Amino acid sequence: MSQHAVRKQLDRFDDDFQKKIGGHQRREAFLLTDSKGNYLLRSVQRDEKIIYFVAKRGATSSNTKFVEELVGRIASCESERPLVMVWLGTCEFTKMGAHRYISINSSETIDGVIERLVSIKTKILEVKSSAEVIFLSCPIFSVRHWNEYQGHAIPETFADEDIKLQEIIETFNTKLDSLNSTTSGPKFSFGTKIFVR
Repeated sequence: MSQHAVRKQLDRFDDDFQKKIGGHQRREAFLLTDSKGNYLLRSVQRDEKIIYFVAKRGATSSNTKFVEELVGRIASCESERPLVMVWLGTCEFTKMGAHRYISINSSETIDGVIERLVSIKTKILEVKSSAEVIFLSCPIFSVRHWNEYQGHAIPETFADEDIKLQEIIETFNTKLDSLNSTTSGPKFSFGTKIFVR
């Protein structure tokens, strides 16, 4: 995903994302995400604050300090109605082991992640009740391809995990859609399948 793609999505749904016009403050946007945000941040021009990133490698919805950082930024923002995009899931359903190989995280449940995401939304609304919180879809990715990229000798052994992970992510994204439908805000979906985590 590029800066252009993000900008296009934001502009399409809400024209107050334009830069200051006539001295009016633009709407502030925040993105809470894992390492996907670090890659995206590199493509965003530093002199143009389109989105304030709160991104951390390996982040999950259970990282308390990570969530507190976002809530603190929102509490101190000047925008009356900030847009908060939460883009997690990649690191929720996989775990990293030796040699940076990943596998399915069987101790995590979809409902557990959804419950924590609802809690994050509640914390945001407690400090800025007019905030708009949107949960972005988790991209489909491949355990096999990731492990192959990391140099695993027999990455084909992860083919079954790919099938299971795709089912998990599709179910998770369906629940995110349902969660987003409870608000009247714009719907974001990046339907691109990503094969490397």
